[in-house]
Amino acid sequence: VVNVCVKGQSAIGGIVGESGLKSEITGCSSKETNIDCKERQGEISAPYYIGGICGNAYETTIRNCILSTTDTTKYTISGKYSCIGGICGDACGKSTIINCENQGVELSGDNKSTIGGVCGYLDGAKIEQCYNKGSVDAGEDGDAGGICGASSEEGEILIAECRNEAQITGSCSGGIIGKAGKNTIVEQSYNKGGVQGKENAGGIVGEVCNGTKIKNCYNAGKVTA
Repeated sequence: VVNVCVKGQSAIGGIVGESGLKSEITGCSSKETNIDCKERQGEISAPYYIGGICGNAYETTIRNCILSTTDTTKYTISGKYSCIGGICGDACGKSTIINCENQGVELSGDNKSTIGGVCGYLDGAKIEQCYNKGSVDAGEDGDAGGICGASSEEGEILIAECRNEAQITGSCSGGIIGKAGKNTIVEQSYNKGGVQGKENAGGIVGEVCNGTKIKNCYNAGKVTA
């Protein structure tokens, strides 16, 4: 998909809005894609799921997919009270995101958004061998991560062999994941981007819960809070 503007309700993706049981999204690319969901009006009771490739993935494998742009000022992904990811907004139900890249598309949100360079929110899912080069800005009250914005308190969650090289900004910010729930494992990953958090900031993880495990990771980016 090249040079498109996407708008929608609930689940919004550059390739797929919502994917279901045992789906596979393989070898797809979204280039010069603009997704703007900040114009939500009235009472907002549920988040949007916004992804450069897929909005909401349930028990889905997303493999070898790329989000890219040659104009970072024109083509961006943004939302209000949303789970936003360069590849997938929300991955749940044993979904896997593997060998995918955000090659520089900027992601932003407000009103308690959860934003990751690859995936906004993980719930019993995993990310492996993924790369982010797009800046992430979740505002003053959101969770932001170079790979994932936040993970749930339920299910086994894995982030492995991933890297971030972009600026990460939010309330709770991490070079790899902003807020890690229990049973989350982060391993063999590194961050080279700057990390800034209003409340919590970490080169790898902004905030950990009981049961979070971090193995064989390193940070080379400046961290400020």
